[in-house]
Amino acid sequence: MFRTILVLGALTTPAFLSAQQTALVGSWKISYPGGVRMENGEQTVLWATGTLTVDRQGDSLIANLVRDPGPEPPRAPMRLAGAASVDPAVFEYRSQVTVNVNGEASFVPAISLWSLRAVGDSLTGSIERRVEGPYPQRMEPQPVSGKRVGG
Repeated sequence: MFRTILVLGALTTPAFLSAQQTALVGSWKISYPGGVRMENGEQTVLWATGTLTVDRQGDSLIANLVRDPGPEPPRAPMRLAGAASVDPAVFEYRSQVTVNVNGEASFVPAISLWSLRAVGDSLTGSIERRVEGPYPQRMEPQPVSGKRVGG
C-alpha cells in the first residue's frame, strides 16, 4: 500500500506543476519594484506598474513586461525567461545599470530573478536583484503582486 501511494504521488507531481505553470499563462496587471536609487549608502525602491504577458513555449515560460508610463523616461519592454517545470516559476532578466561613484558613471551588469506564482486571478511573488561589477550589490527580495487582465 505504501509503495502504491509513493508511485501515485510521483505520477501526479508533474501534472500538478504543469497545471501551476499553465496558471501563469496570460496577461497580468502588476505592481513591482521598477528600480533602486542608491544615495549615500541608502537604497530607495522605485515602484512601478505594468502589464506582464506570459506564454509557454515548450519547456520554457517567456514573459514580456511593458512598463506603464511614469515620471521616468520610457523604457523598452523587458523579456524574461524561465523553466516551466518549477513552482514558483523563476524568471531571469539581465540588463545594464548605471552606477555613479564620486561623479564617475559606468555601466555594469544587473541580474533580476523574478519568482512568481498564480492562484486563480491573483499573482504573487518577489524580485531579487544583484548588481555586478567593481561595486557589487544585492537587493533584498521585494514583493510583486498582480491581477489577471481579461478573463
